[in-house]
This record gives sequence, structure tokens and C-alpha cells, in this order.
Amino acid sequence: MVELFKKTVAYKIILGDKTRGQLSHAYALVCEDCFTLNAFIKIVAKMLLCDSADYCDQCRSCRLIEKGTHSDVTFYPKTAGGKINEKKIFRKRDIKKRISLFFVELIY
Repeated sequence: MVELFKKTVAYKIILGDKTRGQLSHAYALVCEDCFTLNAFIKIVAKMLLCDSADYCDQCRSCRLIEKGTHSDVTFYPKTAGGKINEKKIFRKRDIKKRISLFFVELIY
């Protein structure tokens, strides 16, 4: 799946932005399959927070993102087993409660 994502335009755009040091404030990823979209989002999170040119899957940030425990990364909507939990609706105020205005893990 990783190799598939690396062939997409989205991957190339984000990697190019990171390489140039010109990351956007937001990226929109669209995919019909929830499981695939979640995997792609994890890859993008690793790309953005890893110190290597792409991502390494070895550093602390990559490992925490893979486990779903990185304090600066939250995935919405939450899923159970790759399926969207239709019963839980995230309202803007609910999301705002969980998001802070500063990074916890980022080290300059």
C-alpha cells in the first residue's frame, strides 16, 4: 500500500513541499476506502513530523504515529477496525476541546 501511495500526485506534492521547506497549513486527501485513507493519512503524518527527507518508520515520531499514540496527531473521524463509526458525530466544539494551539512533541 505504501508503494501505491508513493505513486500518487498527493504524495509527490507533499514530499516536494517538505523538501522545499514550504509545507501548506492543510492538505485534503480523498479516498473512497476508509481503510486505505487511514493508511495514507498515517503516511502523511509521518512525512510531516519525521526528520528524514521522506519518513523513516524508525524514529520516535514515526513509531508513535504508527501506534496511534503521538500526542500531536489526532485522526478524525475515529474508526473501529477500518470502519467509520457512524454513530459518533464529531462537532466542531468537540474537536476544538481536543486540539491545543501548541505542539507537545515538536522539538526545534
